[in-house]
Amino acid sequence: MARVQLTKTAKIALYFLRFYLIFLLALIVIKFLKLF
Repeated sequence: MARVQLTKTAKIALYFLRFYLIFLLALIVIKFLKLF
């Protein structure tokens, strides 16, 4: 039971990490576009 809960938490954490990386990438692209 605890292992299933841990896996679920890890999966949610991975989703959040992925969204965070996409968000950072978008910010970098926006900064690049503002330079040109």
